[in-house]
Amino acid sequence: MSAEDEPLVEFGHHVHPVMRWLAPVITIASVWAAKEAITLAYTRVTGRAAPVPSDPRTSWKRALAWTAVTTTSAALIEVSVRRLANEREVVRVLRGRRLPRPVS
Repeated sequence: MSAEDEPLVEFGHHVHPVMRWLAPVITIASVWAAKEAITLAYTRVTGRAAPVPSDPRTSWKRALAWTAVTTTSAALIEVSVRRLANEREVVRVLRGRRLPRPVS
């Protein structure tokens, strides 16, 4: 394939319309499952219930640590789902459809 035949790929701009609403749904389900798994693992390892950050009896240290763990996990899952959705679309573009070259 020569330089003239290479497809023009713009990440994030040619995602299939279904993936635009499916990716957030997958993200929400994955984050929920991950939070449940983290809570279960915490309970099994420590023998105590997982901290509830909004409970005034929970110390600031435990509340902040729990929030950091769960939100970091959620962010990593969201990035992963969106990147995978975008990469799948890029692979589809590279295999088949060629995007038109911009007129300069």
